[in-house]
Amino acid sequence: MKRTLALLMPFAVLAAAVPWWWGGEDDGARLLGMPVWAVFGIAGSAAFATTVACLIARFWEAAAGDEPEAGPRP
Repeated sequence: MKRTLALLMPFAVLAAAVPWWWGGEDDGARLLGMPVWAVFGIAGSAAFATTVACLIARFWEAAAGDEPEAGPRP
């Protein structure tokens, strides 16, 4: 995966998670007792967190470099 894609992916998921296209009107539709836009926002937040966690897990070692950890100095 290219670095540019890895940097842009969280922003794309976050932008998709913001329910700004629902408008300010509540049409009365409910899912799990909440407005549909709220459920969509919560699911988008979970998707954002998962995306960031996966990217961190994948690139953590690469970002740390190949140098061995230095132990405590005597």
